[in-house]
Amino acid sequence: MNIKFGLKKATIVLTAALLSMNMSAKAGAVYDYIKANNELMIATDANWAPFSYIDDDGVMQGFDVEVGREIAKRMGVEARFITPDWDVITAGNWNMRWDVSVGSMTPTASRSEVLNFPATYYYTPAAFAVHTDSPITTLAGLNGKNVCTTAASTWEMYLQGNLDMLNAPAF
Repeated sequence: MNIKFGLKKATIVLTAALLSMNMSAKAGAVYDYIKANNELMIATDANWAPFSYIDDDGVMQGFDVEVGREIAKRMGVEARFITPDWDVITAGNWNMRWDVSVGSMTPTASRSEVLNFPATYYYTPAAFAVHTDSPITTLAGLNGKNVCTTAASTWEMYLQGNLDMLNAPAF
């Protein structure tokens, strides 16, 4: 299969907000609480390999896990991972059960009603693939065709024309 269309490349952006997390004057009470406990409690869904998963030895692994570990390292604290269900993470109202969620989450207007998105560190571009001998050569060629995506995902919202993504990058 060849990727026929989509965005040019995935872009990973570690923003100044992540890098400045070690400035207690700007981070306030949450930062002070994390430093006092010497621990950053990071929520991530453990069922989202290769982004976050538990390996055969019971250790958290994946891209988001490495991002979480790096944030904790730059803050000078230990990373501790907890694995609530995705629906619990995205519902907001964490009530100090964890400090931050690192989960390659698409920042949407509806999610921003219950969550803060201080930094975007990763963008996943949409891409469509067809078999090499397919007559479909443009995005418009998919009109009226059956397309596969993950249920209840931002890509499903995109295909339905309902994606309310905040601060989408221009590629």
